[in-house]
Amino acid sequence: MHIIPLVNKQSHKAPSFIRQIRLPLGLLGLVLIFGSISYYLLWQEYNATWLESIFMTFITITSIGYGLAYPLNNLGKILTMFIAIAGMGSLFYLLSSVMEYLVARGLSDPFGRRKMRKEIKELKDHVIVAGFGRLGRRIVEELAAEDLEFVVIDKGEHLEEQCEEKGYLFLKGDAEEDSVLLKAGLMQAKSIIIATGNDADNAFIAMSSRALNDKIFIVSKADGDNAVRKLKKAGADRVVNPYAIAGQRLVNIVVRPVALEFMSYTMQSKDNGLSIQEFHVLADSAFANKSLSEIELRKNYGLNVVAVIRDGKNIVNPDANLIIEPADQLIMMGAEEQFENLAKLASQALAKARN
Repeated sequence: MHIIPLVNKQSHKAPSFIRQIRLPLGLLGLVLIFGSISYYLLWQEYNATWLESIFMTFITITSIGYGLAYPLNNLGKILTMFIAIAGMGSLFYLLSSVMEYLVARGLSDPFGRRKMRKEIKELKDHVIVAGFGRLGRRIVEELAAEDLEFVVIDKGEHLEEQCEEKGYLFLKGDAEEDSVLLKAGLMQAKSIIIATGNDADNAFIAMSSRALNDKIFIVSKADGDNAVRKLKKAGADRVVNPYAIAGQRLVNIVVRPVALEFMSYTMQSKDNGLSIQEFHVLADSAFANKSLSEIELRKNYGLNVVAVIRDGKNIVNPDANLIIEPADQLIMMGAEEQFENLAKLASQALAKARN
């Protein structure tokens, strides 16, 4: 992964904290030891303790000025002036070294990359977005609206600052490189959306992602029909041609504007109270091996089944006598609250059945 060269790497590279402070800390320690021994020897006639000698050295260096524990002769006064100058100089040297380290650390990591890398490392079941162009930005906005965790990968300049301003996790690098994908948490990710501007790059990223993680769900953009076939062969589970979708949508606006407006409103608006969602039927689900009439989704949950996906085939407007099989996907329409109730009751029923 490459770091954006915002500052000169040699002059602003953050040094080790210990290496930065060891010289001023050593000088301060020498002054403290020298002063303590000197006061102890000077005050031998007063039976001064080591603690009193160390305390005298400390208040001299820090200019606290509590007063003398015992009288000082001329040599002691000269010694005190020397300790004060040397000690204060060492103390300021130490403080300036600490500040220099903090400033250098900030300059070498202006966007909090260390913290960001740590957050990425801790992600699980997140989405990786490869490519932060016009389409990638739109994808990220939708993921953020759905409150999903995601990481953006792009090798473009000046994108890190834009993502940092919006609170997006960003990894600067080439998504074609295995090391970058792994740093983005590919092994823990739920899915990856590939949206670069080049079909060949998209295919290579899909192939690399599949080779590294054979369980990850891969969705890729394609600019042509030939690219769709190649991307599926490269390992993509779903391939989307945005131009084909846009063309179809434009025609539908002309042919069936009201129906399209309703579907757009249903799918895109967060405040209409209506949504279309999918429900995966597990082998031990209460819905498995029962007909739609037996499940009574409309009566019990207020949900309408508009389609059943089985073995990749769509059963649209299914008959009430259709038997729901394990691994089926039910496409249902209803209110958000109704879906939440279904998920809650299904989880409770599943937990009860397993116990």
